[in-house]
Amino acid sequence: TIEENTVPGVVELIRKLSEKKYRLALVTSSTLAQAKIICQALHLENVFEVVITANDITHSKPHPEPYQKAIEKMGVKPEECAVIENFPTGVSSAKAVSPDVFVVAITTTHGKDDLKQADLVIDSFNQIEI
Repeated sequence: TIEENTVPGVVELIRKLSEKKYRLALVTSSTLAQAKIICQALHLENVFEVVITANDITHSKPHPEPYQKAIEKMGVKPEECAVIENFPTGVSSAKAVSPDVFVVAITTTHGKDDLKQADLVIDSFNQIEI
């Protein structure tokens, strides 16, 4: 099931951030249909203020367009944003918007050496204290 295949701690982190009234965006390379299925299965349908999917962009990660669109739609400045990424292309995408975007990379799919462009590299979502 989708629940069994999620990285431990990610759903709990998203819920904690939402409960503490952090503004959240989902920026994914998945299609809108895929993102909806996953969000529904994980009971996260209403936590993201903005959702940017493959349907919304012309250029995918590592191009800055996905994160640039999310930042624009949220009406915030890059220095007000923190991104959590697990792929080097996602880290590059966020940093290409602005070096002021704070990027946390998690080693769920790639090692620390592949994610070194991030501001912080962690091994578990439990390392993020809210």
